[in-house]
Amino acid sequence: MRLESTLESRCKHSVILLETGELNKYVGGVILSKEAVGRNRRTRMIFTEMLQKNGIVSSVNVSGRLHSFCESAPGEEITCQHERLRGAHAVLLQAGLPLLQVVWGYSRQNWNVLESLIQFNTDTQSRLSLSGLVSIVEPNVMLGGTLGAEMWESVFTVLHHHGVIRKGMFLKSSIVFARFEWGVKC
Repeated sequence: MRLESTLESRCKHSVILLETGELNKYVGGVILSKEAVGRNRRTRMIFTEMLQKNGIVSSVNVSGRLHSFCESAPGEEITCQHERLRGAHAVLLQAGLPLLQVVWGYSRQNWNVLESLIQFNTDTQSRLSLSGLVSIVEPNVMLGGTLGAEMWESVFTVLHHHGVIRKGMFLKSSIVFARFEWGVKC
């Protein structure tokens, strides 16, 4: 799936899951309607909840076994704030779970928190890839309304600078991307 990272493209869709060439066997994706996302944005529903409400089960294939978001994180969604990130990640590794899902909260006041989360996740991805694990990360940078083009460019720049996203990826207010081994291919 190839979508341009332009203002027009970003305004057209509200949520996207990427299904990419070599990653097809690991990640499946679906685009939800703008209306469905609009309803959930107002209720602050987290992304995996939104998928479930729309009858979509998202999953990752790891070593021939399918892991859904919920199966991989029994009991609760792994929606970590900065202070909980390291502890939650340690719990995941200890439990041998192949799925790491982190929801990043964003506001103008905590831009430095967003940057540190990105850096921590980039380092974590490198370690996980050596173990042959697949991680899915959901950066939830939605505010109450639509982010302006200038703010999106800032978010895109930081994510790209840290190697979290690559040229050609589609950045949205809520995206799920997969990183397997050393890169993301779109």
